[in-house]
Amino acid sequence: MKRMLGWGFVLFIGFVVAFAPAGLLRRATDNLPGLDLTQPSGTIWRGAGQVIVDGRLIGTVRWAFQPLSILRLAPAYNLELEGEGLDLIGTIEATTDGTHLEITGRAEADLFNQYFSTYDLVLSGALSISTLTATLAGGKITHMDGEARWSGGPVRYVLSGRLAATELPPLVAFIKTDQMPTADIFAEGGQTPLMHVQILESGYVKIGVTKSLTKMLNNPWPGGDPDHAVVLEVEEKIF
Repeated sequence: MKRMLGWGFVLFIGFVVAFAPAGLLRRATDNLPGLDLTQPSGTIWRGAGQVIVDGRLIGTVRWAFQPLSILRLAPAYNLELEGEGLDLIGTIEATTDGTHLEITGRAEADLFNQYFSTYDLVLSGALSISTLTATLAGGKITHMDGEARWSGGPVRYVLSGRLAATELPPLVAFIKTDQMPTADIFAEGGQTPLMHVQILESGYVKIGVTKSLTKMLNNPWPGGDPDHAVVLEVEEKIF
């Protein structure tokens, strides 16, 4: 009898876990400022919900648990994120050194323009991500690695109160971690960096613009600095 009760209890717990509502996953975003999961459906094992970033609907995320990840003692999910101009797939895994994320896919420039508008900047084209990996621990990004490509195209911006426009070639970002996550951005096939981006431990991102980029924007930085020199830096808090 005790054995039957024991097995019955195990089956009951298994049933509860298997059909745990997807709404429980909303708690996973509680400590991520600006990120919300709404309208969850299904279960924590397989379901879907709406992703909101800074009050804007980004798209629909779908998740499916990887059963074999239990054997690795590292729970993992397959993810799909789809929205207007957005198509990403990847995995998320809880490891001993943090949460490991791997994504690949494509995002149209219009998705970013709603954020760039603060800087009077409008892009066109699309961003393609080739297997970007990241590890988050203690609320910080501790590691990033990957490559992304922007298709290039017309760029509009405001400089000294005047509207300007130019056409940029395709750009490639090489992402790595050297004490902190960094990205060096080049024109495709080029050897001179155009931008240098760092994610700081403070939660800020620091963006450095080189003299070479100012030339591409038809507003060359004055002075005798070499083309690879960073001539302008800005910082923006991202988390």
